[in-house]
Amino acid sequence: MEFKPNCNKGGKSAYITSYGHLKPCCWRPAIDPTFENDTYDLNKVSHKQALENIDKWLKEQVTKDIKDLDYCCRFHCVPEQSHKETEFK
Repeated sequence: MEFKPNCNKGGKSAYITSYGHLKPCCWRPAIDPTFENDTYDLNKVSHKQALENIDKWLKEQVTKDIKDLDYCCRFHCVPEQSHKETEFK
């Protein structure tokens, strides 16, 4: 199994929630504590800084074992795992 991030590929890209938080892709859940904090809040950091924070977060994800990946990443970006699990953990 291999983690193949789809961020910014095939039309999937970072987006801003209605509350002003930047998230790395449109597959992130609406309620997403990972990205709903000051690190990604565009009312508190610049767009550039939020993108850099997302890049840092993604680089950390890439180094993890598949079983330890963020659920959303594992569900959408690990071909052998994608859509086999139906519940968020």
